[in-house]
Amino acid sequence: MTFYLLFVFFMALCLWMLNRAPFSKKSGLPTITLSIFFVIKVIAGVLLGLISLKYYPDNDYWNLNIEGAKEFIHLKKDPWDFFTDIFHSHYENKYGHFLDAAGSYWNDLRYNILIKLVAICNLISGGNYYINTLIFDFAGFWGLIALFRVFDHLFPGKKNLIAIGCFLLPSTLYFCSGLQKDLVVMTSLCFLCYGLYFNSIRGNRIKYILLIMGSFITILLIRNFLAIAILLPFLAYVISLRTKKSAIYIFTGVYFAALTFILITEIAYPKCNPLIYMVNRQTAFLSLPK
Repeated sequence: MTFYLLFVFFMALCLWMLNRAPFSKKSGLPTITLSIFFVIKVIAGVLLGLISLKYYPDNDYWNLNIEGAKEFIHLKKDPWDFFTDIFHSHYENKYGHFLDAAGSYWNDLRYNILIKLVAICNLISGGNYYINTLIFDFAGFWGLIALFRVFDHLFPGKKNLIAIGCFLLPSTLYFCSGLQKDLVVMTSLCFLCYGLYFNSIRGNRIKYILLIMGSFITILLIRNFLAIAILLPFLAYVISLRTKKSAIYIFTGVYFAALTFILITEIAYPKCNPLIYMVNRQTAFLSLPK
């Protein structure tokens, strides 16, 4: 009974904060619409937890919450070590093998960051999985609002269609509403797009630059391959804005230059061949158990 009361209380608090914040008001969406979208996202997160628990007992969502509970004990016993041990590596290669799929400090870091975040959430939730999911969804919902504001600025007069695409896309609604890295990466990507777009049309502002840097670093630490993949299109976008040239020529030129660099590197320095990292990553993914 206590859990239900706490969940309803935190849900009401999130809705109140959501509808009072200037950032969400500037989206131009009615408060009732935003509230409905947020409730739908939370329901999706709860369903993801229930379905995963029933059909895939050994899943990342619940395991993350369990590890977060262990780290919460660590936080209470030794706060200093809690915040500093994340910088320590127990591997022989120390901080090498940045792009490896397993057995490296960087591969573990993405999970360690999330576990620390869950442990901090436990200060409020008491370790309850669904309240932790609510907290993560609340943080992630701001990213969706940011993404909506970008597309609404690009395509004025199409709020309803844009809102459906940003808030109700089935794949992201389901998989990016749970207690996992997908939600963090999606949110960071939304804020990255928001910062880059509005910084380009409103001039260099410190708040946008900090948002771009923070979002990119978050993606780099959680999904380093995604961070590398988005560098080219983002670089091409910035160049096309600065030069006022045709976007299709700029994007084609940037990708052609990148491909040329990869091929030259493969021939001149076989040990540093970027394609090897791609192949190894795909091989590691295909070798995962069902």
